[in-house]
Amino acid sequence: MASSGLSQEAQIQIAPGPHYVGESIRILVSVKGFDEEPTPELELPESPSGVLRLAGASPNVNQSISIRGGKVTRTREVTHVFDLRFEPRAAGRSSIGPLRIVQAGREVVVRPIAVNIETLSTRDDFAVEVLLPDRPIYVGERAPVTVRLRLASRLQRDMENYTLRVPLFDDEVPFQFLDSEEEADTQLVVTTAAGQLPLRGHVRQTAGEVIIEATRTLVPLAAGRHELAPASLVVSEGVAFQRDLFGGRRATRVRKWRTESPPLSLEVRHIPDAGRPASFAGTVGRGFTLSVSADRSVVRAGDPITLTLLLRGEGLETAALPPLSAEGLLPESDFRVPAGVPVGELDGEVKRWTAVVRVADEAVAGIPELEFSWFDPETERFETTRSRPIALSVSEGRIVGAGDVARGELPEPELPASPRPEIPTLSTTTADLAIEQARERLLRDAGGGLASLGVQGACYAGGLLLVALALRSRRRGDEDPAVRRQREKLTELLSRIDASQGLPPEGALDALADALRRIRAEAPGADGREIDALVGECEALRYAPERSSLDTELVERARAAAGRFVAGLQ
Repeated sequence: MASSGLSQEAQIQIAPGPHYVGESIRILVSVKGFDEEPTPELELPESPSGVLRLAGASPNVNQSISIRGGKVTRTREVTHVFDLRFEPRAAGRSSIGPLRIVQAGREVVVRPIAVNIETLSTRDDFAVEVLLPDRPIYVGERAPVTVRLRLASRLQRDMENYTLRVPLFDDEVPFQFLDSEEEADTQLVVTTAAGQLPLRGHVRQTAGEVIIEATRTLVPLAAGRHELAPASLVVSEGVAFQRDLFGGRRATRVRKWRTESPPLSLEVRHIPDAGRPASFAGTVGRGFTLSVSADRSVVRAGDPITLTLLLRGEGLETAALPPLSAEGLLPESDFRVPAGVPVGELDGEVKRWTAVVRVADEAVAGIPELEFSWFDPETERFETTRSRPIALSVSEGRIVGAGDVARGELPEPELPASPRPEIPTLSTTTADLAIEQARERLLRDAGGGLASLGVQGACYAGGLLLVALALRSRRRGDEDPAVRRQREKLTELLSRIDASQGLPPEGALDALADALRRIRAEAPGADGREIDALVGECEALRYAPERSSLDTELVERARAAAGRFVAGLQ
């Protein structure tokens, strides 16, 4: 016990020996004199003889009340307990510490302690193996990793417990692991830096031997060659036994044995760049198939269509789609699709994506074949599957009502003839064309007229306005052509809303609804509930048997809603 503070003290306790290479040693450090919050910081030194890590920390608070001579005394004592694990790497005398504990400028230092580490003997009737793919694997590939234990039948009968360590499963290595949910007949427990890791396993018997296997799926996250520490297995064998109260056998004395797997090496490669299809989004696996369905096949231009994409194959956990506007999927000239990459949902042996798209033009004949590409690590090449096309019947975004059935085609609106403008004639009968000869008028001050300060200021302002217009024109020239085209199209559609009020009632509703649909189709992923509600209101009004003109208030609401929708796209 040691302290460098005036009111802090610390105590260290270590589990009794003997201690062996490959077996974790538990160490408890208790410190008093610190506040309950925040938790003090424990600085762990590096040791060449082993690895020291923190397993947990917690405060213990003891409160007591005593009464002596009518005086009440309350005491409160806070003790912080740190639970440490030391894993020795080699036999001999190892030093642990010093340990420094700090809180808000106060500190306490625990002196180093020494422990003796011994080496466990090994034997030939038990072994541990880690089976990795016998070839290089690729980033994102699902590769099986099998841990296999071999035990002699006699050793299995006398085994009290075991400690299995697989450094590959620790968090420090750049891998992701997926565990199977299939039925198992045993559980293999692996000790890791994060705690106990139970794995589903299977047992099989051979002549005089028991084999236990558990498999995990490894997904590498980074390329490189990885030299991995070997797995180790420590077995505690009972050598003396006695019967318990129920007639069972209980070991009174044990001895320990240790074995290691051969060294492990794994090479992870990048997916090649050459030959990548445009529809490849990083999926690595085998045997994929893609099916696509639509919730409707008869639509009008601008109507929403919900597409469901179902993917089957090996490697669904990491399967991903590119943006739906990518080459090989939905062309931007025909469809309006949500921005970004769709997020899929894994459902058993199927991965599902849903997306709402809108047809941009009535000339579209259907949903084309959609491509899905992946990289096959066994053949080391890219593969592509295609869905079946879906036929669509797309009509112009026009509302048809009962009135059209009764009256037939809408009459062409009669537009008033524009009056011919009168061209004024120039008369010279009253013009004064005489030459001025008065000297006093010719030599007077020129401060008025075009030479006045106001006129000069206006000229300067006009010049600055021309420069500003030139800069704006240049910015528009540098603008993305697709963005400029969309803005121009939206501006033209907004003008259609204003122009719809001058048409007959039936034609006005058709024009208003068509403009709203086309505006909504420009951004299918945006919130267009207000516009959709207005389109539905137009459909309801279209069936009204009597009306004289389009409601001005409806046009104003449509113009305001469309303006807000367009502003949200900027």
